[in-house]
Amino acid sequence: MLIAIIRAPQSSHARRALILFVLVSAQAVLGISTLIFEVPIDLALSHQAGALIVLGFAIAHWRAFVGSYPAEDARPAVSR
Repeated sequence: MLIAIIRAPQSSHARRALILFVLVSAQAVLGISTLIFEVPIDLALSHQAGALIVLGFAIAHWRAFVGSYPAEDARPAVSR
């Protein structure tokens, strides 16, 4: 994240990296508070929902970093 912000501070990759950092930090705080308050169900469910959000955003961030899918060949492959 720091390298992306230093090298290209206005890029979409740097913004996504910062958002992912904030989401992971909030998830950690939510998980720690869940344990401190002896696992109340509302905090536990919020922690699990946050995990889904972090996972989805991390996959989207990785996918944007890697690039688009390669184009497929229009002709079907024929094996002999």
